Parts: sequence; structure tokens; C-alpha cells
Amino acid sequence: MSKNTFKTLTTSTAIALASVGGTAFAQEATTTTAVDTTAVNEPALVSKPVADAKPEVKKSSDVKPALDAQASTVKQVEAESETAKAEATSANQAVTTTETALTSAKEDLKSAEAIKANATEENITATKAKQDANVKAQEANQKATEASTEAIKVQTETVATETANVASATSKKAEADKTVTTKEANVKSAEDALNGSGLGEAKASLAQAEKDIEQANANISSAATAVETAKKADNNRAEAIKQAENNVNVKNDALKLAKEMMDADQNKVESIQEKADATASKEKEAQTELDVKKAKLNKSEGMNIPNPTFTIPSNVYNGFSADVLKSAGVSSNVVTFAQLVKLDDATTNESIKKDLRRVILQASANIVKQSNANVKYDNADLNRPVDIDNLTEAQKLEISEFYVNGLKQIRNAFKNSFNVKSETATTKEAVTLASTQAEKYEKRGLDPVVHGHVTNAVENISFMNSDISNMYELKQAVYNTLMFTTYLDNAVSNERYRWGHLRANLNFAKYVGIDVANINGRYYMITAFSNEGTPVSKSNDLAQLEAKLAEAQKQNSQAQTALTNAKAELAEASRKYASALEAKTDAEKELASKSETPLQTEVAEKNLQLANLALKNAQERKANAEKAVENFSRSQAEKETALETAEDELATAKTAQKDAETALTSAQAKLQAEENKLKALQAEQAKLHEEKDKLVSDAKAIATELSAYLNADKNLADAQAKVADLETKLTQAKSTAKLAQDKLDTVTAKLKAEQAKLAEIQEEFDKLLDLENKAKDNVVATLPDGTVVAVDSNSNTLPTENTEETVDKTKTASQSGKDVALDAKEDVVVKDKQQTYSAPAVKAGADEKVTYSRVERAKSLPNTGESSSVAMLVLGAILGAFGLVTVRRKN
Repeated sequence: MSKNTFKTLTTSTAIALASVGGTAFAQEATTTTAVDTTAVNEPALVSKPVADAKPEVKKSSDVKPALDAQASTVKQVEAESETAKAEATSANQAVTTTETALTSAKEDLKSAEAIKANATEENITATKAKQDANVKAQEANQKATEASTEAIKVQTETVATETANVASATSKKAEADKTVTTKEANVKSAEDALNGSGLGEAKASLAQAEKDIEQANANISSAATAVETAKKADNNRAEAIKQAENNVNVKNDALKLAKEMMDADQNKVESIQEKADATASKEKEAQTELDVKKAKLNKSEGMNIPNPTFTIPSNVYNGFSADVLKSAGVSSNVVTFAQLVKLDDATTNESIKKDLRRVILQASANIVKQSNANVKYDNADLNRPVDIDNLTEAQKLEISEFYVNGLKQIRNAFKNSFNVKSETATTKEAVTLASTQAEKYEKRGLDPVVHGHVTNAVENISFMNSDISNMYELKQAVYNTLMFTTYLDNAVSNERYRWGHLRANLNFAKYVGIDVANINGRYYMITAFSNEGTPVSKSNDLAQLEAKLAEAQKQNSQAQTALTNAKAELAEASRKYASALEAKTDAEKELASKSETPLQTEVAEKNLQLANLALKNAQERKANAEKAVENFSRSQAEKETALETAEDELATAKTAQKDAETALTSAQAKLQAEENKLKALQAEQAKLHEEKDKLVSDAKAIATELSAYLNADKNLADAQAKVADLETKLTQAKSTAKLAQDKLDTVTAKLKAEQAKLAEIQEEFDKLLDLENKAKDNVVATLPDGTVVAVDSNSNTLPTENTEETVDKTKTASQSGKDVALDAKEDVVVKDKQQTYSAPAVKAGADEKVTYSRVERAKSLPNTGESSSVAMLVLGAILGAFGLVTVRRKN
């Protein structure tokens, strides 16, 4: 390239090295005229202001703490997200479980409603009739079964005898067969002896006879052992039958007792039913009479204080130990306000107690809010003036009765958890006590909040407004006092006497009296408790009617309770009767099974007799064999005589064999006949057992049906309560699930935001770290558009020449109205000037090339011409920047 042309570089921002902490502030640049220069490679200077103080460049180490902190935050929020997911899943599962339970409970309710609809007197009577018929059928079956059992017992013994007879006949037939065989051998032996042959066969017969004797002796021993075994077996059988018979007798006695108890309970139900009907009628009459009287009084006022249930948050509920829950009578996290108070008393863990009291405070607010919406005042009381410094006795009684109206409801609500006074009313004595205590406070003249109660304190003290002027406002104050000392007592009571006002309301004494104390200009309501006096009411007639109704309700309640209990007892007696019947049936089956076992002793003894007979026969055969052998040595005449004798004995043996065969056939036929009789008896008994099983099944069904009818009211009420409870729990579960889902959504959104923030910080950290790593071996600078570039600090060439435009060497880029910019390839090119200031120009050699590319960075290699360090180029820019500062200060 000619020295007459050169590449002019103009920057719109000051370039600084990250390694030396320089920063360009483009927004602070001002338009100036460039200073011309004639020195080769010497930059033209322009006037350019810089910041008064050079800020430090941000480093990766500056960002690292924020990055670590944000990573920790993301990790924490991720944990919160997992917890929220688990809670949402658990809550949704609770909804599903409760919905399933509710569906089942509704089906049970439908069943209970159907049973209640059918639990008419006609159906109950019909069921009892079925039960009576079942009992009679059982009795008939029992008699038939007992007769069948006895017949089977006798027939079993008969079969055993005939079985022994068959065994004996069979053995005799076998012996007769052997005798015939022996006699035939004797005849042959005699013939052989007469003919002079067969001695060997005779001796063989003798040897066989001796073996038969040996075997017969062994058989006798085995038969004797078998007899002993059979005797033991029969003894065991007899004992088992005896035990089974005893068991049948015991079960039969239990069945009779169950029947007697069922009959007695039935009579008891009928008797109590009559009384219950009478007491119900009296209660209805008393209620009607009282309602008529109240309508005449035509005065509608009073409190309606609810007793809702509350759900303790799982994190609080799970913190209670089993002992604390047990002592408070709590079995689930759905509790009444009274149970919350019991938990507060029982809990010693301050952390849990703190969380619990938040729940209590919310519950208190809920009850007070509902009660406020329901309390009724008589508008006529607005026109009844009162002087709270001088209340009349009648006014004291009236406000005391108003207090009692709500206190009765409170004591009723707390009675399952606390020991409360069953009777609640107002007496003149209680009012007098309140007035006496009020005078004591007024005379003492000290603030009770600071100095406490007066001696012999039997009252609650609460603040009240001083501007009360009519009965309406005074009753409002009474209502506020009752609610405050009951449900908000936890918030103000001394820790040592927490819930002290509430306890006084519940069980200090039966009767209540109210008066007002003026203590140094501040008014306090004095609520005294006493057990003295006779209750008073707005009207003596009304009081009498209320007492009459209370008594009627008491008597009817007792009668209905007795009836319910009696019906339950009858149902239980019916069930026990059915169970006793089943037990007796099982015992009878067991007895039949034991009786079916055949007797063994008689057969075994017969076998022993036969074994002895077999020995005798074997001995006879031996003697005959010996004679046959001896016969071979006798005379011809003796041999002939022996043959005749043998033939006669053979004839006799064959006759005996035929008789034995006939006897066996007869014994077998008789045994078959007796076995058929036994089978018939057993089949008959099996049918009786089937019939009894059916009767037992029917008895159970009848007992269940009768129990359902007799307990229809209770079962329906229980089913309704269960459905209502599950509906409440489902509502609570859905609410909890929604809260859990809302929490999950919130945490999820929070997590996304924190993750995005982490990604942003991570990106900044990575860029700074990358920049620091490159700064170790490169010169790093920031372009006007914020682009960071790095060139190898060891490079000895300038960037490649950009030939897009050539300008006169006598002019700088600023003078020629041009600026340096980046093209699409991110190379530096000279364009029309758009900035209001410029940086120093650099004069290059004729053969030097100029490039400024992020792509190339430090990779450009030298071509031709002079060698010049890129680092010097950048350093010149920096020196130019300092030159601007100098010029500005001089100016």
C-alpha cells in the first residue's frame, strides 16, 4: 500500500484494557475538533472528557458471592417446592380418601333409611313371629336329632358285632379249607404208603405243618397285641363320645339360658316401650304448653352461640405427643373449641403452644363472629333507660338472666371436655353477692387490673363502657362480657391464671348474678357465682312451665334411653341365642362324628380266638403228617386201615368246609343288612343337621333383622352423623387441598423467578471469568456497542487492511467525516460519521494491513510491510484518552 494512502481508524468510544481497569463512558463524550499530526504512527488527539473518578472493573470474584447466595436461594426454594408438592399430593389423596368414605357412608345411610322406613311395628311383630317359629322348629329338630343319635349309637354296636362275626366266619372258612387240603394230602400219603411210594411228600407235609405251627404262634402274638390296641382305641372312642356328649349338654344349657334371656329382654322392651310412649307424650304436652306461653310473652331476644369444629394444621397437630392428645380427649385434628383449650392446658412445649394459640385466637374470632350475627336484642329495650351507677334489683336480675341464656349454651358446649355445672340459672342471692363485691371494689378504690381481686373473690371482672344509657346497650355489654371472658380469655389472662375466667363461667357455681362497679370513674361488670338461692325467671308461670318441661324431658330422656338400651339388649340377646344355637349344632355334629368311629375290641378278640384255632389246626396237621410218615413203616393191613381212616377224615373235613362256607355267606349277608341300616340312620341324621344349619342361618338373619329394626333410630342417627362429619371433613380436605395447590403454584412461580435470576447471574459470572482467563494472554477491549474483543498480546502485526474505503493521509477519520463501525462479519469498516466525537487516528505503513475482528481476535498472522504491535495501537488509544483529559483541564 502507498504511503499516500492509509487506513484511518476512528472509534466512538474510548477503548480500555480490562487488565488495567479502563472503562469507556460514551455518554460523557463531547464534540471537538481533532488535532492534526505529521508524525508517522502518532495518533491525532481529540478533546474528550472522562469521568472524574475511574471506576473499578467488575470481576468474577465480585459476582461469585451473589452467585453462591442465589444458588443457595434456588436450592432452598426447590426444597420448598418439593415440600409443597408432597403436601399437595397428600391433600389431594385426603380428598380422594374422604370422598370414597363419604360415598360408602351415603350408601350406608340409604340402607339405614330403608331399614328405618321398614322398622314398623307390623314388621317388628312379623320378625318376632318368624323368630318364634324358628325356635319351635329348632326344638323339633333337636328331638329328632337326639333320637337319631341314640339309634346310630346302638346300630354302630350291632355293626361291630356283625363285623366280628364275618371276620370269625372268614377265618373258620380259611381253616376248613386248610383242613380239607391236609386231609386230601393224608389220603394221598396213605395211598402212597400202601403202594410203597410218596415218603418224600409225606415228610414235606410234616415240615410244612411245623412251619404252620410257628406262623400260628406268631399270629397269636400279633392278635393279642391287636386286642390291647383295640381296647385302648375303644376306650379313647368312649371318652371322646363322653366329652362330646358333655359338650352337647353344656351347649344345650347355654342355648336354653340364651332363650330365657331373649324372652326376658323381649318382655322388658315391651314394658319400657309403654313407659317411653307415655313420657314422650308428656314431654310433647309440656313443650306445647311452654310454646304457647312464650308466644304470649311475645318477646324475642337471646343468644345463639355456635359450637363449631376447627381443623388444627397438620404441622401443629403432629407436634403433640400421644399423651397430650389423650389427656385432652383428642383423636383427630378436627376439634371443638373446648378441646383446643384442653390442648392448651396439656401442652408444655412453648413452640407448639405458641402455634396452638394462634389457632385458638382464630377459632375465637370465628365463634364470636358467628355469635354476633345471631344474637338478638329486643328493640323495645332502646327506650328503657338505665343508670349503670344505680341499677334496680329487677334490672340486675334481667341482665343476669340474659347472661345465663348464653352461659347455658356455653356450659353445654364444653360439657364433654370440662367439668361443668349441670344447672345454670339466676338467683337473688347471686345478684346480692355481685352487688356486695362491687361495693368492695368501689370502697377499695384500686384498679383491679393492677391490684387484683378483693378478698373472698367469687367473681369475674371485665371492662365496660361508661356511656351506657339504656337496657339495649347494657345487654350488649353483658353479651360482650360473656363472650370475652369465655372465648377471648386466653388473650388477656395472666399466664398463671390462663383461662381462669372461662373456668369460672363453667364450674365456679351453679347460679350467676351481675352488677356494675364504678371504680374511680372506670366501670367494670361484676359477674358473681353462687350456689345459694332459688332460681328466678322473667315469669313465675314461665319458670314453672320450663321446669315442667325440663322434668318431662328428663323423664322422657331417661325412658327413651332405657328403651334404646333395652332394644339393644334384646338385639344382643337374639344374636347370642343364634350363636348359642350354632355352637350346640356344632357340638352335635362333633358327637355324631365321634360316634361313627367303629368299635374294634370285639373284632380283635375274635381274631385272637381264630389265631388260637389256627394253631390247634396246625398242630393237628403236624400230628397227621407224623402219622403219615410213620405209616410207611407199618404192615400192609395197617396201611389199608390208615387209608380208610384218612378217607373218612377227608369226608368229614369237606362237610365242615361246606358248613363254614355257608356260615360265612350268612354272616356277610347279615353284616351288609346292618351296615345298610346304619347308613340310613346316618343319612337321616345328615338331613337333620342340614335342616339345623338352615335354622341356625335363619336365626342369625332374623336376629340381624330384628336388631336393625330395634336400633333403626340410633343407626340412622349414627349414619347421618357420619355423613355430615365426612361432608365437613371433605370440605375441609378440599379447602386444604386448594391451599396446598395455591401454595405449590406460588412456590413454583417463585422457583422459576429465582432460577431465572440465577441463570442471569451465572451468565454474567461466566462472561467475566472467560474475560479474565483471556486477559492472561490477550489484550482485551470493549467496543462502543459493548462488544468485548481480545487480541493476542504477542502479535507483531496489525489487523488485515480493510479496503472498503481509503482516505487522504492528511486527514483523520474525523476530519473526513467518517467513523469506524462493524460490518456483518464483525470487521471494522469506515463509514459516514454518526458519532459526535472521535478517538485518535493511527498512521500505518504503506504495506501494513488493518483488521479489527472478534472472529479473528488474536489469530491474525503477519503478511508484508512493517511489523507493529496491536498492543501499541490500543495503548495509543489509551494515551490519547489521557491526552484528552489533559487538554480539557488546560482549557
